[in-house]
Amino acid sequence: MNKVAIVTDCTAYIPGDLLKKYAIKVIPLTIIWEEETFLDGIDILPDDFYKRLSTAKAMPTTSQVTVMATQSPF
Repeated sequence: MNKVAIVTDCTAYIPGDLLKKYAIKVIPLTIIWEEETFLDGIDILPDDFYKRLSTAKAMPTTSQVTVMATQSPF
């Protein structure tokens, strides 16, 4: 078992080869859009986000990663 883990949120945009090489764990931010919530990069991908943004009546907000989210399988 490793004594040190590197954990970041999805806004770091670390290239996949580095994520794998250093076993970096990426946790998605929560995007809140009107009455819906999405996990960035899981429930909503960038193309879908920008398509929806172009017709949105309300702008989305985000929520920071919670401590509990670091225990998720992502």
